[in-house]
Order: sequence, then structure tokens, then C-alpha cells
Amino acid sequence: MSMSHLKEIAEESGFEFEQYHSNEKTFRREGFKIETWYDENASSALSAWGAFVYGVGSCYGPDVDIAIDRIISRAKAQPKQ
Repeated sequence: MSMSHLKEIAEESGFEFEQYHSNEKTFRREGFKIETWYDENASSALSAWGAFVYGVGSCYGPDVDIAIDRIISRAKAQPKQ
């Protein structure tokens, strides 16, 4: 299978083929399931760490703790459904 074919499959599946993440973790904190990662291709060190909560979105920061704090704050600010 060629790299161009793999890239095409990834893009059709909604993935960015050349995006590299490391140090990926999933855990619960303050009642939220949080996914964190380090973006190897971040354009700035100030946004290299990401945190995600389903239904809320993603937040970024210069370290993992700041990214987590930002996503928890955003999640808490969302109206309850």
C-alpha cells in the first residue's frame, strides 16, 4: 500500500495524515472524561499541549496542566443539557 493511498484513506476518515501527537492520555477529572496530547507539529510552544472533552471541544496551552484547566473551565461554563 502506497503512502498516497494511506493519506487518502486517512483524509476520507477525517484524520490529518501528517499530524503527530505523542504522550496521549485519557482520564477522568472533576466528572469529565479528558483526553490530552502533545502536538509535535504545533506552530508555537504556547499551544503544544491539547486537552479535549467530548461535547465541549479542545483547549491548548504551554503545558498539560494549563490545557486541562482551560478545558475544565470551558466545560463547567457550558449550559447543562
